[in-house]
Amino acid sequence: MSKQQDTNINNSVALKPKGLVVDRALLTTRSALILLLAVLCGIGTGILTTFAGAEPPEAVLCGMTGLSAAVPFFNGLID
Repeated sequence: MSKQQDTNINNSVALKPKGLVVDRALLTTRSALILLLAVLCGIGTGILTTFAGAEPPEAVLCGMTGLSAAVPFFNGLID
């Protein structure tokens, strides 16, 4: 190995920030799937509530209720 290649390898290692290295994922795949499905249910609930003639704040509250009800449902459904 030449001295230039050795210097490049040492510089690339030195440039790697040590404080930003994450050894594990923030969410597991199961948790991400549960949250994704719950958010989709909440959005669907809000859209259907709006189509039913409710005001936007009411639709948002219904969507949030749908999201909060979907989390335990999908948590129990997905093993």
